[in-house]
Amino acid sequence: MYFFMKLRAINLFLTLLFPLAIVNGQQTIFNVPTSDVLDRGKVYVELDAAFKIDKTDDFGRFSSFVPRLVVGAGNNVEVGVNVTGNIQPGDDQTTLVPTVKWRFYQNQEKDISLYAGTNVLIPVRNRSYNIGSYSYAAMSKTFGKTRLTAGGFVASKNVFASKAVRSGGQFGIEHTING
Repeated sequence: MYFFMKLRAINLFLTLLFPLAIVNGQQTIFNVPTSDVLDRGKVYVELDAAFKIDKTDDFGRFSSFVPRLVVGAGNNVEVGVNVTGNIQPGDDQTTLVPTVKWRFYQNQEKDISLYAGTNVLIPVRNRSYNIGSYSYAAMSKTFGKTRLTAGGFVASKNVFASKAVRSGGQFGIEHTING
């Protein structure tokens, strides 16, 4: 109960602090890159935060924070940097992740986009590897207010975990509620 009261107070504070802020766009669908690409000079800032507040010994607490900064470079390209590995409890495994995404095909009449990108993972603290990469290619198709995304990814060894799957599919569904 107290947690939700704090959450409401924070929400109210932010609403009062930024009453005229225009918020739009979405660059990821829960860790799946979208076909959206920022225009040249546009900037996007995001903080992905995950919490598990269970206090029992059986489950423990958990939190993760991933700040992200993305800048439109022009010609359907955007570049950015993520800071991952800020997970508690446990050893901080801070990793700098420069990123680039290129939408190399877009047919606005048919609402189809093809795009690809790569993330270079550079561990800074408590390294389990020296450098890694995660790359993807995908397409999106919009039907009315719904956009479907499908594609594949490949990652270098040890980026996710020593014995993790290093390639596969990634899929997303977006539906516009207003606009």
